Amino acid sequence: MTAKPTVHVVDDDAATRDAMQELFKSVAISSRCYEDPSLFLQEIQPEHPGCIVLDLRMPGMSGLEVQVALHEKRCNQPVIFITGHGKISAAVRAMHGGAVDFLTKPVDDETLLKIVQEAIQQDNNQSLAHEEREKIITRLASLTPREREVVEYVTRGLSNKEIARELDISHKTVELHRAHMMDKMDAHSIAEVVQMYLLGSGNLPDTLPSE
Repeated sequence: MTAKPTVHVVDDDAATRDAMQELFKSVAISSRCYEDPSLFLQEIQPEHPGCIVLDLRMPGMSGLEVQVALHEKRCNQPVIFITGHGKISAAVRAMHGGAVDFLTKPVDDETLLKIVQEAIQQDNNQSLAHEEREKIITRLASLTPREREVVEYVTRGLSNKEIARELDISHKTVELHRAHMMDKMDAHSIAEVVQMYLLGSGNLPDTLPSE
């Protein structure tokens, strides 16, 4: 069962934490609040869905330092920075670090909700993309060495006859390997095979070969 998305609020100001918790509760968004960034880093589960609302300036550990620690934990949940002391340099560093937004206190409720909902959707999209890539990698791993060679030549735009010449095998054998490859990849077209191969291998060409 998929976990419910949670908004993690990390802020040393109790009034801010309480206000945000009430705001998210009013629209049925699950949230957890933390005063101590270190405790948050101990409890955050990177694989769970959600997003993070992170104060920029906190005693002991800044929001930017927390952001670095999240990267080290391989936590890819979207981060929304909030601050009562906004500086352009800090905003630039936060955005370069992958933050989805940088808001100045007092934060408008409607604006915050909109950004949080978009961040949760972004996290969901990232999770789905990761799951799809893992499926494709598994399919690629199921191919025989020869079938993998056929896929690689197909992504270069070679025809069956050209592949047969390159591999020094018959045209009919290429067709057989290609049919097995298509079945294992659960693909309905060569363009689909190419897209899956590129997603699984991370090798992106300028154009896709035609059928």
